This record gives sequence, structure tokens and C-alpha cells, in this order.
Amino acid sequence: MYATSQSGQVTPRFTLKHGRIVSQNTVGGSVTVQWDSSYNIGFDLGNDAVNNVLIGNQSYAASQYNGNISGMAWKSAHDNKVRKYDFVDDAADRLNTANFNQYVSQVFTSSPVNYSVSGLGYDANGNILEMNQDGLKAGGTSAIIDQLTYNYQPGSNKLSSVPDAAPVDSAEHLGDFQNGVNTGDDYTYDANGNMASDATKKITAIIYNSLNLPEVIRVGGKGSIYYSYDATGNKLRKRTVDSTSLPAKTVVTTYINNGVYLNDTLQLFGTTEGRVRPVGTIFVNDYFLKDHLGNTRMVITDDYSVSSPILEASSYYPFGLMQKGIGMTASGSLHNYKNTFLKQERNEDFGVDIYEFKYRMDDPQIGRFWQIDPLADDYTYNSPYAFSKNKIIGDIELEGLEAKDAKKGIAITTGVTTATTSGRLIQVSEAFGPLVLFLEFRLRQ
Repeated sequence: MYATSQSGQVTPRFTLKHGRIVSQNTVGGSVTVQWDSSYNIGFDLGNDAVNNVLIGNQSYAASQYNGNISGMAWKSAHDNKVRKYDFVDDAADRLNTANFNQYVSQVFTSSPVNYSVSGLGYDANGNILEMNQDGLKAGGTSAIIDQLTYNYQPGSNKLSSVPDAAPVDSAEHLGDFQNGVNTGDDYTYDANGNMASDATKKITAIIYNSLNLPEVIRVGGKGSIYYSYDATGNKLRKRTVDSTSLPAKTVVTTYINNGVYLNDTLQLFGTTEGRVRPVGTIFVNDYFLKDHLGNTRMVITDDYSVSSPILEASSYYPFGLMQKGIGMTASGSLHNYKNTFLKQERNEDFGVDIYEFKYRMDDPQIGRFWQIDPLADDYTYNSPYAFSKNKIIGDIELEGLEAKDAKKGIAITTGVTTATTSGRLIQVSEAFGPLVLFLEFRLRQ
């Protein structure tokens, strides 16, 4: 699983820094591979640099001179496709449009692959009013999969229903919002403002503890999920009871510091750059390659017993919904569910499909939290259910409490090439290894 020298020293297969490959290690040392940056792009952000010679002299659609991110492009080695988003924000810097394109025949195009988000609108409190999303169908063509209208309880930030005008295709399982045949209100809330039921996901009841964290989630016709926490809200255990068969099947996930146990068997423990898994009598390292927000874009491994060092590759809609048609997902113990969108655990049990932040649960299908912001009194201008103030391209949601500008967290470290003009930083570049190949942050403001 590792490169071993004649002296017996064990060396990991890859060296990472801040979620990015900096070298591929061999018995004789390390190798940093240089690539033609015009065609080997790992990840790129655009601000006011419209024509950044991204690939084939293509560019982003428009400049942003207020510090917002105008676009991003990425390439994953599992399919060697270059894709990009061009972003349009409203006057309050909230996302309005994310136009998706893929590099095909020397140009960027949304045909046949399209994961665009459009028509985002907000009320005076920052609650989403409309959102449209395209997606890739199983037949290889794209179509609108979500055409959502958000209805709220009178005089409230509480969501009551989300009608979806997009055609329903029961054969597709894209992970997007599904309203089914529900009529009337789909959501109810408890006295503290926590979502207590969700008819769109057949969640019949959500019971919360004194910290407004869910203790029980009941899903009709499927089963229940039970949580245990310590006094500060750290998750200690999750017990999933599947009632679709008799006797009911129970799976217990236990969290001890960085370790995760499944029915008392160690599955992994987290590291600075990924995780460590037991394989037989030894342990192997897996590494998480991340973007500017900390989203895990690729999982690679030291495990030479698998067919490829790439275990998983993930792309996301702006609010965190997975773009399943262009991703690569592992199964069993290789699947990464613990560190995904914004470094959060994804709960896929019984079709709940939420991200479990420490203080709140996030539903990426509708781009909202289940619970009121614990710091709502500090953000009275914003809806207490809004995700990251809807500034979701440049801000990081801190454990469900508040949004932080991700651009302020970009650090310059040894081995990173920088460029300046008139004393201003305009570009940060870092050579990757052979899997994610080139990183470029453009910060001209």
C-alpha cells in the first residue's frame, strides 16, 4: 500500500497540502509533474480576469470587480472532462444564476451536459422564492429537473410547500427535489421553529433535543434514525433502524474522536488530508482533494489492491446537491460520506439526503436549513433558515452558524508560485500531481 525504501522506511503514495497533491512519491524520492496549464486544469476561480487563457483561449462570461467569484472551472482525471460555471449575483451578492458548460470540440457548451441553476429569486428576508435546475438524464441528454416555487407561512420565514413544475420522471434517481403527489402544506414546525415533518421525503416526524438537534427522524414506510450527542452537541452515535423487513435491521454508527465505527467495527479515522481505513491487517491512507470551499472533489488512495487510485469524484450544484451523472461513487467501505460538501457528513439513509452540520441540518435539494440559526439575533437582516446568506459561491458555512468569506482564507505557502502587478496579488498557482493537475486562484480586484 506504500512505497518502501531499502532501509524499510514507509512513504505514503501521495503528498498533499491543504487538500491538493503536491507530489507523487516513489521509492527513490518524490516527483512533481509539470503540465501544460492550457489543457490540464484541476481547479480555477475567476474574478475580474475574463480571458484567463483557461483552455483553448476560452474565458468566463463576465468580470466581477467587487470581489465576488465570476466563475469556476474544474477537471477530474476520472473522465478528463473540463467543466465550468459562470455566476451571476444580484445586487445583494446572492447567487442568481450559475450557467454550466462543458468543453466539447474546442468550445464550452451546455449540450448535451447541463447542470445550470437559474431564476433564483429572494424575498426581503432572504428566503428563496424560485429556483430552476437542469440535470443530465440517463439517456445522455439534459433537461430541467427542478422548477421550484417556494411558499411560506403568512408573515413567517417557515416554508409551507414547494411546488415543482418540472416533469416528474419516476425512473430517474438524480437526487433532486421530488414533490410527488403532495397537495397543501408539505412542512410543519415545532414550537422552536425546527422543521418537524417533510411530506416530500415522507418524513413523518422529527424530534429534537434541548439543543435543537434531531434525536429521532421517522421516515414513513422505511424506518427511523436515532441520534445521541454530548452536552456540547458533538454527535456520538447514530442508530438506523430499517423497518422494511422483519426482523428490523439495525445499524449503529459510533463516533469516538476522529474514529468512526460501524456496529463496533472500525471503519476509518480522519486525518488532516483525508482518512485512514483498515484493510486486512494493515491501514491505508485515502486523500481528499478539495476546492476553495473545502468541498471534497476527489478521493484518491494509497491502496494498491484497488484497480485505480481514484476512488470517487464529485461535482456539486451551488447549494450542494450532487451532480450524479458526471460523478464517480465507490461502494461499501470505500464510499466517502463523512467528509463531503463543506467538509460535512452526508446522510443518505432512507432518502433523507441531508448534510449534518454540527448545529443544524441542511437540505441541499431546496437550499435551506431545517432549524433556526442559533446566531439569528446577530443576523436580523437575514432569514434564520437561509444557507450561508445565499452567498454560496464565495462563502463557507461554519458548522451551521454563520457564513465566512472563503477568499479571505486562501493562504500562500512554500512551493506555491504567485504573480503580482503593482504590488497586488493577481494569481496563485500550484502544480499538482497526475490526478488533479493544476490550481489557479485569480484574485485581481
